[in-house]
Amino acid sequence: HYVSEEEKRISQKNINIFNNDIIIPTGTEKINSEHRQIDNTLRFSKKNTDTKKVFFLGRIHEIKGIDILIEIFADLVKKHKDVSLILSGPYEGDYHIELKDKVNMLGLSYIEVLPDKLFEYDISSKVVFTGMVSDKIKNWLFKNTDLYAQLSHSEGFSNSIIEALAFSKPILISKGCNFNDDSINNFGKIHSEVTDSAKFINDLFSDDSKLQKYSHESFTYVYNKYNWQMIAEKAISQFEKIKLSEKKK
Repeated sequence: HYVSEEEKRISQKNINIFNNDIIIPTGTEKINSEHRQIDNTLRFSKKNTDTKKVFFLGRIHEIKGIDILIEIFADLVKKHKDVSLILSGPYEGDYHIELKDKVNMLGLSYIEVLPDKLFEYDISSKVVFTGMVSDKIKNWLFKNTDLYAQLSHSEGFSNSIIEALAFSKPILISKGCNFNDDSINNFGKIHSEVTDSAKFINDLFSDDSKLQKYSHESFTYVYNKYNWQMIAEKAISQFEKIKLSEKKK
């Protein structure tokens, strides 16, 4: 089985197997509140209580399109001054150095800070590198940021996207994330141009009612589509159809 249409396409192209294929997406336990527990010791500076925060979670690697996200953020800062971009994930190679150079080139500034020290810094208009996060710290960042962005050049399936939706976050993602669902317009956007994506974020951050609507739609969508129980029931039904068709041969 495959987890997405894109994985199916690539696999069939490479291994030339076309029969009895089914797509079973990965679900998330985050739709249940007991799996969204956070580290309550963490906090942002009082200065940043109302700062709007864009969040990315994943490897700091060129395939993730973080350079484009930084360009979007640079354009966003021109429109919405009190905003921050938080990048959480392990460094891979020297790519993080290229990103920091790009931040400086665009006239921005960045800080490297562990999540438990965020309260010591003013992160407004800054790019924040937190390093790798997991468990309750990761959950805290999902909960206390305002929009999740992932502009990967290629992904089979991104758990981070559906986890963000489970935390009721609007999303900005790339075509390379292979999140092929027209309903995304109810809770997010597929990136096309830097200025257009910056405008999308600014419009959300400037309209609390619209941001709340997108947040509500995010959770509704992920609850209805990435619920493990529903995925399991659908998978069983698909396997039974395959079994029945094999018997008829």
